[in-house]
Amino acid sequence: MKYDSSSIRFTITNDFLARAGNARPLSAFRGKNPATGECLEVNASHITRDGLPWLPAMGEFHYSRCPREEWEPAILKIRAGGIRILATYIFWNHHEEEQGVFDWSGRRDLRAFLGLCKKHDLEVALRIGPFAHGEARNGGLPDWLYAQPFEARSDDPRYLALVGRLFGEIGRQAAGFMFGEGGPVVAIQLENEFMDSAAPWETTHVEGVEFTPRGSGGIGHLRMLKELARHAGLVAPVYTATGWGESPVSEEEFLPVFGGYAFHPWIDAGIPQEPSDNYVFRDLLAADEKARGWGVKFDATRVPYACCELGSGVQVFYKNRPVVPPESVDSMLVVALGSGANLPGFYVYHGGTNPESRRGGFLNEHRCPRFSYDFQAPIGEFGQLRESYHRLRRLFLFLDAWGAELAPMRVVHPDGGPVVSPSDVSRVRCAVRADAGAPGNEGKARGFVFINNYQDHCPLPDRERVEICLAGADAAAWMFSVRLKPAVCMILPFGMQVGDARLDYATVQPLTKLTWQEKDYFFFHAPEGVAARLAFDRRSVRSVNSGNDGSRVCEEGGHLLIDLEPGIESMVCVTASSGREAVMVVLDDKAALQFWRGRFEGEERVVVSSCDVVFANDHMEILAETGGRDVESVTLHVFPPLDESGGARSGVFQRHSVDVETRSPRVEVEQIAASRVSVRVRAEEFAGFDEVLLRIGYTGDVGSAFIGGRLVHDNFGNGQIWELGLRRFFRENGGRDIEVLLVAVPRSDGGSGFTADQMASIKVLNTDGSGAGIHSVRVTGRRRVRFAPVRARPEAEAAPEPELAMIR
Repeated sequence: MKYDSSSIRFTITNDFLARAGNARPLSAFRGKNPATGECLEVNASHITRDGLPWLPAMGEFHYSRCPREEWEPAILKIRAGGIRILATYIFWNHHEEEQGVFDWSGRRDLRAFLGLCKKHDLEVALRIGPFAHGEARNGGLPDWLYAQPFEARSDDPRYLALVGRLFGEIGRQAAGFMFGEGGPVVAIQLENEFMDSAAPWETTHVEGVEFTPRGSGGIGHLRMLKELARHAGLVAPVYTATGWGESPVSEEEFLPVFGGYAFHPWIDAGIPQEPSDNYVFRDLLAADEKARGWGVKFDATRVPYACCELGSGVQVFYKNRPVVPPESVDSMLVVALGSGANLPGFYVYHGGTNPESRRGGFLNEHRCPRFSYDFQAPIGEFGQLRESYHRLRRLFLFLDAWGAELAPMRVVHPDGGPVVSPSDVSRVRCAVRADAGAPGNEGKARGFVFINNYQDHCPLPDRERVEICLAGADAAAWMFSVRLKPAVCMILPFGMQVGDARLDYATVQPLTKLTWQEKDYFFFHAPEGVAARLAFDRRSVRSVNSGNDGSRVCEEGGHLLIDLEPGIESMVCVTASSGREAVMVVLDDKAALQFWRGRFEGEERVVVSSCDVVFANDHMEILAETGGRDVESVTLHVFPPLDESGGARSGVFQRHSVDVETRSPRVEVEQIAASRVSVRVRAEEFAGFDEVLLRIGYTGDVGSAFIGGRLVHDNFGNGQIWELGLRRFFRENGGRDIEVLLVAVPRSDGGSGFTADQMASIKVLNTDGSGAGIHSVRVTGRRRVRFAPVRARPEAEAAPEPELAMIR
């Protein structure tokens, strides 16, 4: 389906501008870091740090679902991805499997994990339970709690005594890491889905016939948990509680947190899923409950709208195995932000692997894989960086740069109201957040237009031309148009200060900004299919100098219009009427997915890299994946330049290249039977590799991996490649050769496999059981390579292009 044109008008009134940013502080949410003097507070609209609005991205990573040796590389990837608050469950049954005996060793060492978060400047939100869910065994409750003469998740003093003991243990582990002690813990969540959800007791003879209690006692029970936590030293500026469904909410004491998933695997695949409402814009801060939507049942004018579980993937269940498309993830964030969310939290941001029980058995919910909790997350359970990671990163960079402006802004819906039904394909889904303008330009509206053209379970049409009209409070109106391709989302600025010039509107999405040598640099990208246009207030601009041969500059209706071809070399130097210069760089969509920001060689820099990168301790590491050749050339575009003496340039970027060894590890593969393959990896093949990853193509119900007769990993077949990292097993085997047996298990009813699409429908491929088999095993290696620049030689010996020295 294709629509030729659509027109949307937004009217931003004087009354609206007067109310924007008018937020009162809340006394219940406040903390001060004695080490830095920094103060963290929450008002009715947003979080503040030292009085300035703060709109951080939060992402979930479960430390006990990852080997300890892999924590630091994971944290570096999480940090490079733009996450500023790391949320983590503390699963009770991972630490107290035997009553009264706590285990805080190895992958369960919370104290060591918090130390790494502090080392790498990641704030932390602890989700301390006691109930978690998280597809864990018993929802995270220990088995022994089942056989007690009292009810869990209740006000019974015997239960609360056990919870107090648990919190006391957590408090000892986290001592010194609270925000008020100079540590990274800024938030603590109590319980999860309290009085709304339960989990199967896995202690019964028949699975799924008895469930944990949903909870009782209402908000009073949460108050008791809070007092127990505070008594244990678990004191944070913000206490949160999930607010969806039947969960009790007291916004004066607990910041309600929400979520949303496009795909619902906990519902059997035989039950059709309707399109979710995660992709239609709401006003989450509206006084009108109908306008808020999304299950917001508290007074939304009193606290910010915060999220802890925006679905950045989803776990597969045995009877429902949806495939989550990457475009569903960033679209969900664009809609949440455009609806007024001021703390976007993603679950799960980094996938994991369930630990083995110390007492034998498994710690998963029975409907899910025993080990794999990959969740199709932006970072896979073996550290794989996926497309959704890159899509989210460019939005998180936007929040870092412009979040302080966005956070106080109000939501404006189109004239005529927003799209309400997720099944409505006739209208364009869009919203505006705006305020009265930057200091010195009050009364001149500024803000962002949020547009989404993705919907789960209901594809949206291609739109050749979408016309946006922004009618300002001063009766001025700006009009522009964009092409809106299916499954594309975008955030477009208006009224933005670019140096001292005013960018009235643009059809490019902001990425980040930085200052170098007293000049401001702004980085944008053109969304897929959108022609890049910058429209400046002509009165605010003295001159424009474009370094792009494909650019066109003209004047029209009080605007200086600049049309340009996006790309690595696309740049425009704008001199404001004041004489202040600013440079705008407009990348294409592909380059924006390769765009990073981090501190490297003494400066905050941006990098466009053909390989993934991370930053740590003032250096940059390239994460190179092996391919078909022994050596691969990696291209880096860096700004500010590493060597100011010159070198090859692409626009503002200095271009670097380096040859990286990309020889794949060698493995011995033996096909034992159609559905059984043995893979042997000798110890020397692990040398120099951060990870050795098997990519297994198979047809079957379940894929199982065994080492020495022991199950070490599993995968529910849904037509996707099964990925299996081997380094952790090599380490567990004492650094000796390992042999992995891969088995494709047919369905018990004779079927051999499934196909699955984003509609979460599963089809059996055949029913005679003969088709179950492993069709391909591909091995790749991942290297972490640290680079240092080779400094410029004397002019007579100058190399045409500066290279980076490789340090293993």
